[in-house]
Amino acid sequence: MTYKAGSQTLFFQDASRPHWAGLGARPMSLDVWYPAIDSAVEQTHYFGGEEGLFQIEGIAKDAPLLAGKWPLIVLSHGTGGSGLQMGWLGRHLASQGFVAAAISHHGNTCMEPYLPQGFLLWWERATDLSRVIDFMLDHVEFGEVIAAEKIAAAGFSLGGYTALAVAGGICNLSELYRFCSSDERDASCDAPPEFSSLLAMREQLIASDPEFNLELERHALSYKDPRVRAVLLLNTALGHVFTSDGVAQIDIPLHIVVAAGDQIAPAKSNGMYLAQLIPAAKLTVLDEAVNHYVYLCEATPAGKQYLPELCCDDAMVERRLIHQQTAELAVSFFQSSGICV
Repeated sequence: MTYKAGSQTLFFQDASRPHWAGLGARPMSLDVWYPAIDSAVEQTHYFGGEEGLFQIEGIAKDAPLLAGKWPLIVLSHGTGGSGLQMGWLGRHLASQGFVAAAISHHGNTCMEPYLPQGFLLWWERATDLSRVIDFMLDHVEFGEVIAAEKIAAAGFSLGGYTALAVAGGICNLSELYRFCSSDERDASCDAPPEFSSLLAMREQLIASDPEFNLELERHALSYKDPRVRAVLLLNTALGHVFTSDGVAQIDIPLHIVVAAGDQIAPAKSNGMYLAQLIPAAKLTVLDEAVNHYVYLCEATPAGKQYLPELCCDDAMVERRLIHQQTAELAVSFFQSSGICV
């Protein structure tokens, strides 16, 4: 059965963690897609500046929630992105009877000013997903319809690391430094284009900020959330922060999707590497013509004009078709893992 896809934006604060700019508690902004009542009116939603650089079709903004018991999928965006960029997947999941909640990770989202801690302390993202689960289960409306025993996670790029961390993957910075100092190093070792001065700022923070150094020590903790029962990774990044020991705790279904021609998070050293570390994982390899940013939302003509590196695909690639195929794969994977209506 197919449902109308409702959408809401929700806000809360995580009082247990600070805002990295010293502005109180950690801000938590969520974009949520969910099955809506049959009379809901779906429209195209545009976002990304005044021009509207991206679009999500078939969204009923703030439509009433359809009664039922729905699985919950928590979604994690890529470096410098936003929860809305996961809307192509969230919208499809909602139409198939899931609630999908995408966090905009504090300090690492274009929805607020970038902060170096948001780019350097990426393990904090895993706690974000756990806080999202807490919030959704306690929410006055969503808490009534979410099936608490049917929760999964999915992430794109750095969001793939995030999803793997809540599955039980443990970060090993020494392994990442080893890889990035070797002849194997690739583009995933470079400072992200959104924050070209990041590596220099890291050294400054190490020299001047005791709290930052305490946070660095927390990288090797386990952020496993036992409520998460399956995980999907899309063009995942930071594969080499994991070792075989670091993924030994992962005991839930895992599906990894990579683009063979990914130049930002090369498949060989990220998704394919993780599939070798985790033999039980399923691996899907997309054609070499598919690029890293295919898992951003569809672009408008303005997006293709102003942000071609994020919005334009190879002439042989239709982003909408890749989204459709991957969203169907996601639904099939979650259902086969017991995360279903």
